[in-house]
Amino acid sequence: MTALTSSSRRPLLRLLPLLLLLPLLVGCHKASQQEEEETPAPRIVSLVPSVTNQIYDLACDSLLVGCTSYCTKAIADSVPIVGSAIQTNLELLIAQRPTLVFASDFTAPQTISALENAGIEVVQFTNPASYDAIQAQYRQIATLVGASDRAEAQLAEINQRVDWLKELNAARPWHPRAFMQIAFDPLFGASTSTYMNDLITFSGCTNIVTMAGNGQLSLEYVVEQDPEVLFLITNHGSESGSEESWHKLRSVTAVQQSAYCPLPGEIVSQPTPQHFVETLQLMTDYLSE
Repeated sequence: MTALTSSSRRPLLRLLPLLLLLPLLVGCHKASQQEEEETPAPRIVSLVPSVTNQIYDLACDSLLVGCTSYCTKAIADSVPIVGSAIQTNLELLIAQRPTLVFASDFTAPQTISALENAGIEVVQFTNPASYDAIQAQYRQIATLVGASDRAEAQLAEINQRVDWLKELNAARPWHPRAFMQIAFDPLFGASTSTYMNDLITFSGCTNIVTMAGNGQLSLEYVVEQDPEVLFLITNHGSESGSEESWHKLRSVTAVQQSAYCPLPGEIVSQPTPQHFVETLQLMTDYLSE
């Protein structure tokens, strides 16, 4: 056997520290891998009805341990109710032992502070201002529940349908002035700073509300802008804002032509990608008649 010279031994000596560390590095990798595998699934309380719907759309509803009195799907599945969309029973919420709470703009700051002080992660969502914001929110939820791949596949399909409806509406010769009523007394409409504005423009209409903000308006403003179509969001059987409420405004073109398109509030008012495309389909069907 040929003896190693001093020059040939030097590279091996340089590698010796790495060779000694190799078992430790492998052990650390295995430990990290085992820790990832043993990470428990989050226990989620959703205080946002639209977020609850999105958790269902992502097929992750088994993670829910608490919801609001407006989360109809979760209630049907006997998920404990821990409050409304505005008021929260903090004691009942914490009793569900959540590791993650989804909150909204309406969730009281003191509730959020109490949850964080109890070591519970809180993610607060704002009302999305556009369809792009709805998609971004969906992706954020999907990441938190471990369903990103499923979300991307769903969004690809939904966006294909949205694009098709936009093209269909753009090709339609009638592009009316439209008003989307959120509430009638007091009067609120879809402003330019809400995703509902995208619904109006994607349907091939022109929104008569040209300002941002909360959308509170006067009837005089609507009369002056003279919408040709009224999209009326119905809220759980409420008579306020129904067609009858508009009959006295005979100078409005939409009223003269009975151009009323009712839209279910439980879909329109809970912004999710699926609800958005469903609403856009309803609006397109009406305008194509």
